[in-house]
Amino acid sequence: MKIKLLTIVAISCFVASLTSQTMNIRINQLGYYPQSSKVALVVWPMGNEFEVLQLPDSSVVYSGNLSAKKYYNDSKDSISIADFSSVSQPGQYCLRVKGMAVSLPFVISDNVFREVAYASLRSFYFQRCSYALDEKYAGIWKRKAGHPDTSCVYHASTGRSGKVSSPKGWYDAGDYGKYVVNAGISVGDMLQFYELFNTYFPDSSASIPESGNGVNDLLDEVRFELDWLATMQDTDGGVYHKITTAGFPGFIMPEDDKDIRYILGKCTSASLDFAAMMAMAGRIYKKADSAFAANCLAQAKKAWDWAVLHPSVAFTNPVGISTGGYGDNNFSDEFLWAAAELLISTGDSVYYKYLVSKKSALVASVSGWGSVGGLAAQSLAVMPSILDTAIVSKIKTSIISVANSHKSNIQGSAARVSNTGYYWGCNGAVSQTGILLIYGYLLSGDSSLLNASIELADYQLGKNATGYSFISYYGKKLVMNQHHRPSIADGVVMPEPGFISGGPSAGKEDNKNMYAYTTNAQSFIDNTSSYASNEVAINWNASLTAHLAAIDAILGNKDAFVMPVVSSVVNPANLTLTKPAHNASFYVGDSIEVKVTANAAEIQKIEFYLNNKYLKTVYDAASPFKLVLPVGTYTVTACLIDKNGLVTEKAALITVKPKTGVDAIKNESRLKVFPNPGSKKITVQYNASLFGKVVLQLCDISGKKTVLWTGQMKNEKNTLDITIPASLTAGVYMLEVVEGAKVIESNKVVLQ
Repeated sequence: MKIKLLTIVAISCFVASLTSQTMNIRINQLGYYPQSSKVALVVWPMGNEFEVLQLPDSSVVYSGNLSAKKYYNDSKDSISIADFSSVSQPGQYCLRVKGMAVSLPFVISDNVFREVAYASLRSFYFQRCSYALDEKYAGIWKRKAGHPDTSCVYHASTGRSGKVSSPKGWYDAGDYGKYVVNAGISVGDMLQFYELFNTYFPDSSASIPESGNGVNDLLDEVRFELDWLATMQDTDGGVYHKITTAGFPGFIMPEDDKDIRYILGKCTSASLDFAAMMAMAGRIYKKADSAFAANCLAQAKKAWDWAVLHPSVAFTNPVGISTGGYGDNNFSDEFLWAAAELLISTGDSVYYKYLVSKKSALVASVSGWGSVGGLAAQSLAVMPSILDTAIVSKIKTSIISVANSHKSNIQGSAARVSNTGYYWGCNGAVSQTGILLIYGYLLSGDSSLLNASIELADYQLGKNATGYSFISYYGKKLVMNQHHRPSIADGVVMPEPGFISGGPSAGKEDNKNMYAYTTNAQSFIDNTSSYASNEVAINWNASLTAHLAAIDAILGNKDAFVMPVVSSVVNPANLTLTKPAHNASFYVGDSIEVKVTANAAEIQKIEFYLNNKYLKTVYDAASPFKLVLPVGTYTVTACLIDKNGLVTEKAALITVKPKTGVDAIKNESRLKVFPNPGSKKITVQYNASLFGKVVLQLCDISGKKTVLWTGQMKNEKNTLDITIPASLTAGVYMLEVVEGAKVIESNKVVLQ
């Protein structure tokens, strides 16, 4: 098989503007299908009109009005929606918003999600354990085999001694553990996708070592995990929880991790997830390998029987083990899923009777590793079984109803998101919600559910409060520092492609001081230390694969596709926010310097923002500027858009404190403003004995100064009446008294 080599060539943004707010126009940074919805977020819009420009000539192909502003509390932003769904001609475009600027570029294409869907599937190839990644398939991310796992030690907590051979399988996340429970949702998502769209990912399309064997490439990749899973079952049918070292290794390559690998944790959740996966494999792999399929089904039955005898064995890490727990104390959802898959595969009355007894629990839900009941509902809704028609009909109704509820949440949200929340791994829930919406669409034919699902994909590709495309390698504002050991240790700047970051985590469970943003929706940092927001995991990528591939299977063209292998990359330009320092503190009246460094040859422009509000654009990194801010907490952000159209962002969280002690007394006695808030006129009161000839000026949050008065501050009343220039808009300002070149006093003024 001949495999194409790809060199990334980033699309430049062909349109320039003297006043730019590119990153306040948040779009899907890849693009859209001709017939799909097309929605962008415009944050803090300065006008109410927008245009769609076709590139490279910037011709206007569509004009429209922004929606009314809505306030989104999770990001503290005022947001308008630009809906350009009627633009359907394939091509390259950008958005221009009146009073602002142009967006990052995007395309309209009838296969726009195809490569990223394939990349998400290939992320599992990059997660293979006990396996060398050949340059022919891995490109620049080739590596040696690590963790042979042929001599894993039974942990003392198992009550057994000796060793077991348990090779292959996928590394679970950014670490090197292998976990049965998280394999459950991962394998479940991908095999359910296969049963819906079994011609997608055809043989030889994914560019993996098994390509060319006559088997669908998704099935080949999942088989690599199933082969490992088969080794995790004990002779009595129970299934062990995980293979792991005692603790997480450092940021080293797999082949350099030599610590003892333990097998441990036989439990109910692992056994039932195993039963469900193997039951699915028992019917799906019949054609590809009948003997393998038969063995899978036999193992599934055996695991179910063990779980029935041991219905409440929970896993917890024993003393001395500190790796991922995936602990679960409620097994009702696992019983439902296992019974559903076994019924579909066997038709056995045992599973039929169980499901009938639990029919009220067979309802739609957004699935996750610890809540797999929704997988049972999805399989029963679309796969032939002997379950009563009335029960199946109620399941279908439930899926459509829950899907419509999520659609309403998305359409009603200022940020066009569902109400899944911002927590550790929330991007996985976004994709799972997208999958549920796909099922709703397939069962109802309602295209609005499909478009709602597409909007969630848009979110992951840049239409979000952070502006990041959360999928490595794809987009313009890229995650470059995922918490993923091989991507950190391999010496390649660009991380392995196709991995989705966990997403904003309001809990900031790793290190709250690391984050530059304070809002829930922006609780994300592109930092290798951030396992709470920037780690990768197989369950998140499995749902992403199924979500994006399903959209492409429905809307995309049917042209043949072979996943390219990356031979070289273009990395985003480097940017350093030199000043202010992250977590720095200032006093009211302080002049806060903002300074960046970057390679002049790489700069297209640098945009600055304060709490998401646009400040200014510069075209070099030479000249710092200054801010004077009232009391509060602020995020200063610099966004470099380089000559390749790629975005690098650096941000710092700063605090402005009120003056204390002597300084506070001086501030109180020397300068007062009333009324405050004011509008057309204000009165300044001062201690005349402390001021000589001065300039009185207002300074806005961007540092722009407006002179109000110049002279000797002395009259009988120690007051000065000031008329506010009509050019000044409502907002927060600092009133500054300047003597010579020095600000000697200041006070906050609010104009209405």
